[in-house]
Amino acid sequence: MAVIEVLLVAIDDTVGAIGDTVYTSVAAQVVPVLQVAATVAVALTGINLVMQTIPMTLANGFSLMFRIALIFLFVESYGNFDAVYGAIADTPSEIGAIVLSEVKGATVTNLYEGIDELYDKAIHVGQLFDLS
Repeated sequence: MAVIEVLLVAIDDTVGAIGDTVYTSVAAQVVPVLQVAATVAVALTGINLVMQTIPMTLANGFSLMFRIALIFLFVESYGNFDAVYGAIADTPSEIGAIVLSEVKGATVTNLYEGIDELYDKAIHVGQLFDLS
């Protein structure tokens, strides 16, 4: 009776599919704007280097290039963003599985499965003490 596990996995899959679709459609609109902004930033930096209005160090130049590359790395591909999102989204369930393992006294590798087992045990205990 894996009702909770099936339901939560379906929700996770749906949210992932919707996130992929929305991210891809929004990124398609944002990428041209970022390309123009990056070109303008590089051009203005080049003008600044020629005019020496504000002295620029080599570290600042590499920092600017690194930031622009990092932005394009995450914006152009959902797969790159999904790896970071997955790490952030899966951490609470991993911690929850550890806590549930300590509560149950058994090893729980999947939080959803562990919650299902806890639910089943609660239903069985409730049926044992049925007073009707």
